[in-house]
Amino acid sequence: MASAAAQVASAWNGKLEFEYTTQLSLDQMLKHVGNLPPHSIIIFTQYNRDTTGKVTVAYEVEAMIVKAANAPVFGLYDFNLRNGGIGGSVVGVKDLGERTGRLALDLLNGTVQPSQPVASLGVKVIPMFDWGQIERWGGDPRRLRDDSIFVNRVPTFWEQYRLYIIGLTAFLLAQTSLIAALLVSRRRRKLTELSLKESEQNLAITLHSIGDAVIATDSAGCVTRMNATAERLSGWTLSDATGCPLSEVFRIVNADTREPVADPVQLVMAHGEVVGLANHTVLLARDGQEYQIADSAAPIRNAAGAIVGVVLVFSDVTEKYRAEEVLRATRFSLDAAFDALFWMTPDARIVDVNAAACRLLGYTREELLQLRVLDVDAHYNAELWPQHFAELRQRGSMTFESEQRTKDGRLIPVEIVANHVVYGNEERNCAFVRDITERKRAEATDKEAQKRLLAVFNGLDAIVYVADMQTHELLFVNKFVESIFGDIVGQTCWKAIQAGQSGPCAFCTNDKLLDAAGDPAEIYQWEFQNTANGRWYDIRDRALPWVDGRVVRLEIATDITERKQAEKEKALLETQFQQAQKMDSVGRLAGGVAHDFNNMLTVRFSRNWPVGAQCGRGTVQRPRAALEGQAHFFAGGSLRLPLDSRQWTGHG
Repeated sequence: MASAAAQVASAWNGKLEFEYTTQLSLDQMLKHVGNLPPHSIIIFTQYNRDTTGKVTVAYEVEAMIVKAANAPVFGLYDFNLRNGGIGGSVVGVKDLGERTGRLALDLLNGTVQPSQPVASLGVKVIPMFDWGQIERWGGDPRRLRDDSIFVNRVPTFWEQYRLYIIGLTAFLLAQTSLIAALLVSRRRRKLTELSLKESEQNLAITLHSIGDAVIATDSAGCVTRMNATAERLSGWTLSDATGCPLSEVFRIVNADTREPVADPVQLVMAHGEVVGLANHTVLLARDGQEYQIADSAAPIRNAAGAIVGVVLVFSDVTEKYRAEEVLRATRFSLDAAFDALFWMTPDARIVDVNAAACRLLGYTREELLQLRVLDVDAHYNAELWPQHFAELRQRGSMTFESEQRTKDGRLIPVEIVANHVVYGNEERNCAFVRDITERKRAEATDKEAQKRLLAVFNGLDAIVYVADMQTHELLFVNKFVESIFGDIVGQTCWKAIQAGQSGPCAFCTNDKLLDAAGDPAEIYQWEFQNTANGRWYDIRDRALPWVDGRVVRLEIATDITERKQAEKEKALLETQFQQAQKMDSVGRLAGGVAHDFNNMLTVRFSRNWPVGAQCGRGTVQRPRAALEGQAHFFAGGSLRLPLDSRQWTGHG
């Protein structure tokens, strides 16, 4: 700001001597401006923080300077005049605020789509001065611009009563002209008519130069005059309206009820004094347009004091009412909002709240506006607040959680969405605050349930894991899985818990866990021998929605390796038992055959082969028992013995 001021002042080098107070503290500056040399002036630009770090409000500092200074104080904003300054080329703060508000509403409603963030508004600079300060410091207002605006100036008699003077002058001129016309000769009548015509023209010029609409009537309430503004607003031309009752030309109704409003001419004629219309009055123009107006009607009196007509002055305040209605609607919307709304300054003062904020904390609006952030936010830190506001200024918006303290001392958990906004030339923290007590309670309940469920899963002596059905990423494993495969969360299941797989397993059950519509189906149960550790598992798979909305596979696998081994051994024993039964049956059959065969041999041997008998060339030396044993052997084998005794004679 100082460098910008110096650049502007460079054009006056050699004519004026400039001194800058940026190196002075507030107290030093106040003492300094009270002892300036003659012919000095003070130009106040901006002041937010002095050299000691003290944060101030600009218009409050300006008021201090004006009070302490021995020279006129010029400023950049119209509140300079309210602080006692002399004025200057100023910016209207009210107009700037209204334009900013309209721009904000347009941005919120989406009617304006800026290509980049809006950082400033082009504002109109107005030459505005305090008349009393000009007189105090010996200034000459004639040297100022013609369009300069003066405040605190006592209006002249003409400025205060010009309408009455115009009306009375017109009436007197008309009467004077009439009397002159009766007294002078025919030769003078011509001059009188010319003078009257000139007066009429002057009166018409005066009426048409007035910015407000003006309609004059006679004592009967019929229109006699209208200026251009009145013609535009009413939709009537002077030629059409002349002689018509005012109630026909000037049709007014209540904006809310649409009931006709009393004729102002009748009110003036009845009371004999100036009357004004009530608020929310609408003028129904002849062309169908409607205008929100504010007006007043005054009697026109003759020299005797009798009312000879009425002059009606009104102005179009449609845009003003529309802006006020928008502001009322905005305020209503904010107060009707569910979330609490706080407007805070950079120095942590609360400057505005909505109805929800009052309900949340139990204060009235007036009470909250007397508090600061530290009074309601349990985690407020005075040292960190400037840093917090600077971060908010940089980011534009921040969301975080905190706790707020109610009037009765309770702490309420809240979620805060803070937004940095610029209101006029002032910064604000516009924060939406939502009570999250129920959400916190639900989160605590969910966490407790999760702890219990996790304890159950970790207590199982079975494999429990959850995997993403699209990416196969392991999202959860229980302690039993970790004891076998280690910490594998985040890895793909086919790499971490299987072996020799180059991609998703061919035996993956994902396609069996969803129905035709893609929704989770019933539990799928199967048995499988793990390719990594070789153990058998009884597996139950099911698709279910995960906490983040995606569909995952939950698998619970119980180790059945011992059962499988027992079943295998049982099957082997059953096979062996069946084989033994078969061999036993064959043995009994062979035994029977051998018995019969033995009997037959016994008979034959007893006849032909006595023990130790001589048989032809040799002697049979085999005992009977040995022969019977061989018979049993033959019966169990494939040897077929001849039954004909002649084959056993011992001969070749």
